[in-house]
Amino acid sequence: MAALILKRPEKYIDKMRSYNVYLDHKKIGKIGNNQIKTFELSSGKHTIDTRIDFLKSLSIDFEVQSADSTVHMCVKNNATLWEIGLVSAVGAFASIFVFKHLIDANWFLGFLGLFLFIGIVLKIYYSFKPYLTLEIEKK
Repeated sequence: MAALILKRPEKYIDKMRSYNVYLDHKKIGKIGNNQIKTFELSSGKHTIDTRIDFLKSLSIDFEVQSADSTVHMCVKNNATLWEIGLVSAVGAFASIFVFKHLIDANWFLGFLGLFLFIGIVLKIYYSFKPYLTLEIEKK
């Protein structure tokens, strides 16, 4: 049987969290920080992507030629601490403005809205730049 060897280099962001691995739109496992995992593949065409929460990598289509071949891939996090901080700050200020000034909600709703807005702003930001990068490595 063919094999997929997926590598995730060490990075501070998402250090304690695993990425879900999807092969042909089915979850086949998880990969943690600084891990290398091996998954079995059948011959033929496949699609792979990785996800964490509502953020994901772009899908990669690849073909396995023979039953004894090995495909090497690497998944990386594109986020930097300053991006996360900046996007979170924008979400926080938007939340305070909407929930306090436009809706005149109490502080509890404003606090809950803070997390909602930060999530929305993160999703919008990372829809233009993928949060995760998945690459085929040349061996």
